[in-house]
Order: sequence, then C-alpha cells, then structure tokens
Amino acid sequence: MFFRVIPNPHKAGKLTRTMTFEAGPDQTIAIDAEQLHKTPKLLDALQARSSWIIRSLDLVAYLILAGSLILSFTSVPWLWVPGIAICVAILQLVQRSAGSRAKRAAMQSNAAFFYLHSIGALWIVHAAAGV
Repeated sequence: MFFRVIPNPHKAGKLTRTMTFEAGPDQTIAIDAEQLHKTPKLLDALQARSSWIIRSLDLVAYLILAGSLILSFTSVPWLWVPGIAICVAILQLVQRSAGSRAKRAAMQSNAAFFYLHSIGALWIVHAAAGV
C-alpha cells in the first residue's frame, strides 16, 4: 500500500499523504498518515504508547543518518548515501505504521472511527476526487 497525495477536507484542502482503503462497496476512506506521524500523541487515545514507539523509531532513523554523516567525514566519503536512504525508508515505514494503526482501530470500533474523523485524520473520499 502506497501513499496517495490528496486534499484533506478538514484542513481546507491542503494536500497531504494519505493511506486509502476500501471500507465497503463504493466507500473509500482516507487516513492522514502524515498528520498522525507528525503528532503521534493523537494515536495514544487509540493504542497506548503509540507516540513513544513512533518517536523512538524516528530517533533511530535520525541516529543512523547522523552516524553515516559522521562516518562519511572520518572514514568512507560515500557512506552518507546509504545513511540517507535508510533514514528515509525508516521514516516512511513509521508513517505507514501510524496510518495502519489508525486504520486497524477505525475498522474495529465506531468510537475510534469518530475520534479520527473529529481530529481531521480520517474522511470519506468521494468518487469525484479521483481515487
């Protein structure tokens, strides 16, 4: 599942990276994975310690990047390239994980669905939106 860049109706049509999924026949739902990754405290209401896990994995990604930059100055000059690639890959996986946690919670309970909708992280994509 890849991210789609579509406008978020809760944020005045601002483009955002979302995870879309089929919730039923002719019903496509989008989850704002970018918002949930930037503010992981929003996920704590759905699953305990989600923000701690997301922030820890982000820290690991940035430590790998910093380590590769330091090593590129001290020993191997090209080592920053895989460091950046690994950092970006980890950040994308963490963002996807945040969206997946929200999707799983929204599919399991109506309260979680309404909570995600009320914070502007979930909405129904209409057929005219091109998804």
